[in-house]
Amino acid sequence: MDSQSKIESQFYKAYDTWDSLREAAERVSRQGVHVTGALYSATESASAIFAWLKKRKDGPHKRFLVKGGEFSCITYQQSRALGAGETNPSVLVWMEPKRHLVYMLSCQNRELFEQIRLTMYRYLQPELCKVFLRTGEVQRALNRLAEVQSQLRLRVKEYTARSLIDDPNSQKRVRTNREWTDEQHETIFQKLSDERQWLAGLRLEVQGQGTAVGRVWRDATFSCESGFTLFFNSVVAAIAAGVAESRQFFDRRDRTSSPGGFSRPVKITYSEDVFADKRQNHRLLNTLRRLTDSSLSIYHPNPYFHASLMDYADGSSYELWVIDPASILVVNGEVAPISVGGAMATPS
Repeated sequence: MDSQSKIESQFYKAYDTWDSLREAAERVSRQGVHVTGALYSATESASAIFAWLKKRKDGPHKRFLVKGGEFSCITYQQSRALGAGETNPSVLVWMEPKRHLVYMLSCQNRELFEQIRLTMYRYLQPELCKVFLRTGEVQRALNRLAEVQSQLRLRVKEYTARSLIDDPNSQKRVRTNREWTDEQHETIFQKLSDERQWLAGLRLEVQGQGTAVGRVWRDATFSCESGFTLFFNSVVAAIAAGVAESRQFFDRRDRTSSPGGFSRPVKITYSEDVFADKRQNHRLLNTLRRLTDSSLSIYHPNPYFHASLMDYADGSSYELWVIDPASILVVNGEVAPISVGGAMATPS
């Protein structure tokens, strides 16, 4: 058994408490293995999610092997035969019920982690909801961390950002920028604002009682290179608070669940008059048409935009309006009795 296989065999098991799981992740981190993870929002309890995964089959074969209770180990059993040195992807999963947050942890390579987390999401949506944090939300999370835990020193070592390409002759609309640096996070976010870029991910060094290094991405995934406990209790905890706030913002906005019985629309506001160019209406239309598991009805494409979108995955419906050149209005409709869940995303 090679060293990685030994680490995996010791790491992937059921845990009774968070402290025992944290200590296991800390040991892995000290051995130089990256601990990768993800955060999701959930509409069902952990026991319901685990029970559903246990029942999942492709033909006679169980797709997921679930061990444990509150802190469970889940293995995705691939249908193909494994080659020499290959292992099935696994994750440790637990839930924070008060904030409806689901955590996943892995000590395998990023490819295996992405395989199991995306497969689980595909099978569990909409009960398991992806979250994409905006640049400002990540900034606020780190600002709060710096204020609440003022003894910590945060330094950005690397970041990836994206920006629009202004050249009308370009075949691409978005450029990706990656920079290696050593600056305070406030400086980086100010630069992103000044250069009209949005954050994709960043690599942070945290100095407190020890030193931790890790990465966070706007899709609420993360990777710890060293100092797991410090990194999780600081950066991941701050991102988790941002995810919980995002869920709260989108929760109970349809007419049937809103406290006052009225729909509470979401307004996406841009810093410039994007829709002054009516060609952008058609870009929006084409983007909506690419959504899977949904139905789109167009009432007016021009000069103002009005459409209705039905999400077959969770039964939710939305009306979209563009009557202002600098904003999109999303009006939640009633939730059809397909599922109790709700899709969630925040705009860039």
